[in-house]
Amino acid sequence: MDETREKLAKHLADLEEQVLDQEARLPAHSVRPHQIQELERLEEERDQARAELEVYDQSQKKGGRGPAAGK
Repeated sequence: MDETREKLAKHLADLEEQVLDQEARLPAHSVRPHQIQELERLEEERDQARAELEVYDQSQKKGGRGPAAGK
């Protein structure tokens, strides 16, 4: 596995863990708006990281360097 893919995969794994942690902190009742906003922010960032990894993987299959290779 190359270094760029490792970084993207680690970032995605970290975000997935943060989402799970945030979900675990949500109370069963009376969830505050800032708690939902933080969860939504993390989920959006996770989804974006997942998409970046998929684009990178697809570009590698085609023999390209991928959009994240220069990061």
